[in-house]
Amino acid sequence: MLRLSLVFLLSLGLSSCDSPPIDRELTGVCDDPSMMDVEYFDEVMVGDFFDVHCTVCHSRDLPVGQGVGTRRGAPQSFSYNVHDGAIISPEDTWDRVADRTMPPMGREVSDEEADLLFNWLNCVLAAEQLDGDDDDSATGDDDDSGR
Repeated sequence: MLRLSLVFLLSLGLSSCDSPPIDRELTGVCDDPSMMDVEYFDEVMVGDFFDVHCTVCHSRDLPVGQGVGTRRGAPQSFSYNVHDGAIISPEDTWDRVADRTMPPMGREVSDEEADLLFNWLNCVLAAEQLDGDDDDSATGDDDDSGR
């Protein structure tokens, strides 16, 4: 019985490796600007993706630790139930989902879920680029005066 339970638990942890990696690179091109809104994150991304796959370990409400009901060693900064925590490193988030190292424990991401995350992360990158452009104009680096 113990041996069977151990095999079962190991298979759960390894099942996310059964699928091939997702071969797509983030571009920062946002096809749906509404995905840039915090409301979209709260209403769609948390419920349809992050609560399903990420917040069991990556929630700001969890204490640091290794046991059940903790972050299981996940960095405190990555908290996918709050917008600011979810947008810290879009590339790292995508790389871990695309190479199937996240989510662990058999919670495999479907093609539709991968598309949702991929498109949202591209919009996160696009919003970062827009914010960067705004910063340039605020400092006078973006001169549209025609001089």
